[in-house]
Amino acid sequence: MRGVSSSDVQDYFRARDSFAVAKLMRKARWASPVLLDASVSVADGVEAKEVDPTVILGQLVAMVRGVEFNVSVVKTDLVWPTGWRKLLPWEAWVEVIDAKTTNDLAAIDPRQISSLGSRWSQIEEFSRGSWSVADLQQLVLDLSRLARRTVDAGDQLYVWTCL
Repeated sequence: MRGVSSSDVQDYFRARDSFAVAKLMRKARWASPVLLDASVSVADGVEAKEVDPTVILGQLVAMVRGVEFNVSVVKTDLVWPTGWRKLLPWEAWVEVIDAKTTNDLAAIDPRQISSLGSRWSQIEEFSRGSWSVADLQQLVLDLSRLARRTVDAGDQLYVWTCL
């Protein structure tokens, strides 16, 4: 996995499998499948600028699980690009989020959203003020709802990252 910087953009979305992801990426012309412009989306997802899966989402998931954070809390695997394109330098990629993380996000009790968002806002990565507490509470709700739809549909949760 490539390093994530504060200028990276992440969008989380659901799809059946890696073949469906490849199809979405072709349809989105390698841009985010979540939001192509103000009116077009090819995937059910959530915009989450700067919320990488390993560190920032990982800290939320650690809070949900009641465990101490470490970089292996959320597990991901690269699913796009594929084939020979993996050998080229790339500025965007898609990873699948592990099922345990998806299930944990889906199981967040709506009554916990406010406190989780408030606690999450205190992590060092949010100290530069790019997200308000209210924005993070909404993001927790949106991610939980997306994960719930993912589980209900028998899909997998993915993250698209762009440098």
